[in-house]
Amino acid sequence: MNELENVFKSKFPNKIDHFKKFIQELKFELVEMKIENYNKYPKIRDIDDLPLLACAIETKVNVLVTGDKDFDGVIIETPKILNPGKYIEEYIKKPMLGDDM
Repeated sequence: MNELENVFKSKFPNKIDHFKKFIQELKFELVEMKIENYNKYPKIRDIDDLPLLACAIETKVNVLVTGDKDFDGVIIETPKILNPGKYIEEYIKKPMLGDDM
C-alpha cells in the first residue's frame, strides 16, 4: 500500500485526494505471506515483481490491478491482470443513461 501511494503521489501529486477516496471505497484485504520457492510461478520481466505475482496467485485473488508494464507479458488465467483504466472500465464504470438502448 505504501508503494502504491508513493507511486501515485509521484505521478499525480495534485490528485492524492482522489487516490485516497478510491482506496476507501475499494473492497480489498491485505494479506502478508512468505513464498519459499518462486520457480513454479510464471516468468515476469522484472524479477522484483515476482513476489507480488506469486502472492496474488497463492491468495487466489480475482484481479490484480497494476500500472506496472512488467506485468503486461504475464499470461495466466487467474488472477486477471488489469491496468487501473481497464479495471475501472470493467468493474466500476456505470452505464450512462441511454447506454442500454
